[in-house]
Amino acid sequence: MRMVDLYVYNEHAEQPSAFQFFTREMLKYVLFPFFIMSFGKNKRTLYDIVTKTYLIK
Repeated sequence: MRMVDLYVYNEHAEQPSAFQFFTREMLKYVLFPFFIMSFGKNKRTLYDIVTKTYLIK
């Protein structure tokens, strides 16, 4: 997401694999109407928790 200077990393502080990124994007569109809000103290969305990715500014 270069346009807004946000980056997606996996739990090992590396670029996510193609499978992780694809799964994250598909879950985002499937869960979007219901689970756009953030969860927990880290304020991560459900699709980030499932795919074990982090959105970093």
